[in-house]
Amino acid sequence: MAGGASQALCPAVLHMPRTVVCSRWAMAAAMLLSFVVFVVCTHYRNGPWAIQAVVTPPGLRTSPWTAQPPVTARGWASGVQTAHHMHRATAPTSDGPVPSTPNQAQPFQTLTERARALLEQGRGLVLDASAVAPDVRLKTDLSEFTGQDAYLQAAAIWARRGRDEYTDLRYEVTRIGETAPNTVVAQWTVYWTPSQLKGLVALVEAWPGVVVKWFDLLDRLDKRSQFTWAAVAKLFWTAATTGEMRLPIAAMPGTSTLEFDSEGRLIRQTESLQLLKAIREERVQNKRVAKDVEAFMTEARRPPGTLYDEWDVVLRRDVGISRVPGMGQLDVEGMSAAEQNQFIENVSLILNFGVVIVLAFGITTGYMYIQSVNEKAEMMQRLLDSGYGY
Repeated sequence: MAGGASQALCPAVLHMPRTVVCSRWAMAAAMLLSFVVFVVCTHYRNGPWAIQAVVTPPGLRTSPWTAQPPVTARGWASGVQTAHHMHRATAPTSDGPVPSTPNQAQPFQTLTERARALLEQGRGLVLDASAVAPDVRLKTDLSEFTGQDAYLQAAAIWARRGRDEYTDLRYEVTRIGETAPNTVVAQWTVYWTPSQLKGLVALVEAWPGVVVKWFDLLDRLDKRSQFTWAAVAKLFWTAATTGEMRLPIAAMPGTSTLEFDSEGRLIRQTESLQLLKAIREERVQNKRVAKDVEAFMTEARRPPGTLYDEWDVVLRRDVGISRVPGMGQLDVEGMSAAEQNQFIENVSLILNFGVVIVLAFGITTGYMYIQSVNEKAEMMQRLLDSGYGY
């Protein structure tokens, strides 16, 4: 009888290994309760999540990411090198660390191979002083550096910030080739785990029989993110029934153009981030993507010596990141512009009413206090006039 009831309640369980199913479903309820508390705290501390875009971080046991690489308008030479069949990146097949530096002992046979090695070693910039010319110039979307010292300082600081802020940051060159003599163009993508999702990833790692699967949001730029409890329930239900939890990873695609002199030293590098252009053109409606862009620009591309407040002004003035729905200081998650305006008006009305109430209470309390003081003063005066105490 008990066996028949279990078959009727959850027929999908019959198709799974018994040991995995028992451990998986035994923890599902507890994990869901823990996650609800975690989501509520995150919802009111860091802002709502975009669970519609669900993630997996580099370094975990995951399958290859299937997103397509960005398309460049520049023509590519016949000798173009591509990585992993033009996918943005391929997740490691083991739990071991991903090597981030090339084998320096191996000689480079082409300029393309050397440029790839330099970019991967410095995660987008060149850290080797011998490979940089004294008059090198670096131009990014929001900053510019001239001279070897300025270039190497920016490269070292940005690399250190990336390591400190994103322990699992992965730089992947997806396409590279020579487009002119001594000129190499590389397309790349940086991946990392959003800080808001690290707690959830830790929960999944402790969930027997469940693994995290990654995907990025680069094909959902125009989709507005909205937190719903139904999406949370669906996320955990899918994980419990399939053994996979799909989560959205932060991704920053970019293009770098490197020019070398006759001695093979870098003389000019130009970096362009595609999402900054998309935000300027108001093609980004996804708050989760905008937050990832803001985090990357603040930690990995903030010029040395620039304060956080100063850089935040630059991002909002020159990039227009506050125009993305949900990124404004008064934006409310899940509301349209009209609904937000009405909400702000209602809040303002409530605040104004509260101010009036507080003022009225203060005036009344002050009046009563003054009356009490006057009554005590009159009583004391009458006592003095009657000669009491003499």
